[in-house]
Amino acid sequence: MLLEAHVHLAYYTGREAGNAARKDYWKQPAIWEDVKTSFDKFFQLHPAAVGYRSQYVRYAYRCEQWEELNKQLSLLGPVNYDDFGGKQKFDEMVKLAKEHVGKGGKVAD
Repeated sequence: MLLEAHVHLAYYTGREAGNAARKDYWKQPAIWEDVKTSFDKFFQLHPAAVGYRSQYVRYAYRCEQWEELNKQLSLLGPVNYDDFGGKQKFDEMVKLAKEHVGKGGKVAD
């Protein structure tokens, strides 16, 4: 429920202020805490629900949480590239995640 609320808030933020505002919405530390809490609880209750890892990967990417993104990529299993907008988009995500290893999980300026 908490994650779904953020999905709707991000949508309306972007609708009113544009795509840049939507992207910035996901980068807020408090938003990431809610996203992480939601997925951690979900996987605690449903550890075999590997198919939902792709969603966790996408949200870690949106939130620019590179350390968690790398962790989730290692748990992903078979990749359904359609979940990521195609193989090229997925490969870009993986590349960015690898570039940020050892940088404290933050984007380099």
